[in-house]
Amino acid sequence: WLSAGLTPALASRMRLRVVSLSGTSVVLEDLDPTTSIGEIKHKASLELFGRSGVSTAFRQLLRGESELVDEGLDLAKAGVQSGETLTLVSRRASVLATGHLDGSVRILSTADASAERCWFFGDQVAGLAWAPDGGRVAVASSFGLEEPSSQLAIFDAASGECQETFSIGNTAAAAVSWGPEGMDIAAADAETIRLFAPGKQAPRDLRSGAGAATGRLRGAGLSTSARLGAALVTALAWSPDGGCVAVGAGGNNACGGVSCFAIASPGLLWE
Repeated sequence: WLSAGLTPALASRMRLRVVSLSGTSVVLEDLDPTTSIGEIKHKASLELFGRSGVSTAFRQLLRGESELVDEGLDLAKAGVQSGETLTLVSRRASVLATGHLDGSVRILSTADASAERCWFFGDQVAGLAWAPDGGRVAVASSFGLEEPSSQLAIFDAASGECQETFSIGNTAAAAVSWGPEGMDIAAADAETIRLFAPGKQAPRDLRSGAGAATGRLRGAGLSTSARLGAALVTALAWSPDGGCVAVGAGGNNACGGVSCFAIASPGLLWE
């Protein structure tokens, strides 16, 4: 009698498979039908993308081609059945982050160019970069116009709330690039390239090897590297595997060029 009494309750538990567009998948088991769509997105993001991917502000959960909107909706109300396969996709293709010379940062809808959010950081925005999780934006801005300094800030893309700020250098901001794993950020002013790890206040100067005594990236110190002559930093880009950072420079009556710096094994790879 006890087993028979438990059978309906056990039968009501659900099992779902959630896949990403890259082809990876996760099976969520023992789900209650009243589990919210938001919780499903959170659980699936955590399993598929790790802790750096748990932000669901810019993710969509699809059942076939229809989005399951997280507005008080749960699995039962959405009509989702146990054994179904859902798809988790990023909304980053439908939103665009822009930085402006008045210090404003705007999250725009690509559908109609309307501004979903707007906030200000500094006097001029020089560069910005989405985090791989799609939930945060790194912004490099200049403060002051005659004798500018530069700062880096991390914002929650959904609310515009500033989570952290860092000092980049003593000249105008130039570029910012977020590492592929979402753990590290490269940011530069015209003369300095620094590596930042969100949650840590000890950046490392990638260009000259100077920096805080405790400044290490993932436990590996960066040795002194060659400078890019008199050229000014204009662009930064991480390698897909996060193993190195490419730095572009030019102007200031110098020919400039591109240098590549290793991260895991410290030092300049090539110029």
